[in-house]
Amino acid sequence: MKAWTYTTRGPPSHVLKLRHDLPQPQPTDLHPHEVLIKISHVSLLAPEHHFISAFPHPPWPFNNTPWLPGFCFSGTVVARGSHIHDLDADTGVDVFGMTDPMSYPKTNGALAEYIVVRRDWVATVPRGVSMEEASTLGPPGVTCFAYAEKAGLIEVANDGDGDGSGPRMVNKGLGKRVLITGGSTATGLFMLQLARVIVGEEGVVVTTCSPKHNDAVKALGADETIDYTTTPNLHAHLTKHYSSTPFDFIMDITGTDRHLYPKSPAYLHQNGTFAFAGAMSATHADVPAGLFGFLVFLAGFLGHLAGWGFNMVWPVVLGGVPRKCFFHSGFPNGRDMELTRQLVAEGKVRGSVDSVWRMDDGVKAFEYLATGKVRGKVVVSVRE
Repeated sequence: MKAWTYTTRGPPSHVLKLRHDLPQPQPTDLHPHEVLIKISHVSLLAPEHHFISAFPHPPWPFNNTPWLPGFCFSGTVVARGSHIHDLDADTGVDVFGMTDPMSYPKTNGALAEYIVVRRDWVATVPRGVSMEEASTLGPPGVTCFAYAEKAGLIEVANDGDGDGSGPRMVNKGLGKRVLITGGSTATGLFMLQLARVIVGEEGVVVTTCSPKHNDAVKALGADETIDYTTTPNLHAHLTKHYSSTPFDFIMDITGTDRHLYPKSPAYLHQNGTFAFAGAMSATHADVPAGLFGFLVFLAGFLGHLAGWGFNMVWPVVLGGVPRKCFFHSGFPNGRDMELTRQLVAEGKVRGSVDSVWRMDDGVKAFEYLATGKVRGKVVVSVRE
């Protein structure tokens, strides 16, 4: 089986190897709740280039299998476990999904011809959606639904009518003004569309982006844009222009303005919520060579995590910011995968593909990902 692998940390151009001799998983390998997927496309996560440089996947106990990059995929079900009664492999069901290498030792990545994953880590590809686009849907969907729910903007009814129709999103009508930093990122583009659905036509969605992405983000739901290339102090800009019309929800994906949350009472409603959704300055930082360089990077990354935690628990009476905040990390789950499928099928949300690369050009795809010039997802075509 063909797959991209790596066994040590370092720049992808140095450590990634395309192998053709990995054992192909078989239907007999499946546990009752697993499916065997023939991969079609894999989309790369924005910080993945830097995580490969900094954090190689730790080997699972007594497992010498090389590690695979790429967590977001589309493909076709070719076999299913004994407890799965849908996704009939005989009919060639196309699915999209994501892997979770931190909690599942059977697979740690998707950039291979075949992978095994849990049934609730995938959803069926809606009619009319290409496999390239489908490969981009998993992580942004799981992340954005989780943030919207945790912020109190939506709730999820789990088969409330008892008709077997599955989960459905219920808009709570609490958010009418939303700010999203990093609107041209894959997560930002998805959240723009979800926010548009939540706030409705009467609501306002604001995002930051560069001028070249202005038209694209407006086409996907943004009412107003802020050019981050000419706005070095975003918190000062928001204080000046939005203090009289504060936001109900701020989702900070870029994490480039460390004052954004501490200064948020000037532009975030007193009942509003601030979400730490990323830290590009940490996850996109270059990783110095050598052990000392790695420790410096790790210290900076852990410092960002500590900062998030401090902001979430520090009480207002002791100087904390008088606005609710939280950090959340999305993990694959069937409920949010299904919610994503529903909105895509209804034409309310779509995936965003920046470019598609051949399997043999996997290293070039990672190098392009690292340029920072990407809008949407960089996709690798596995099935050629």
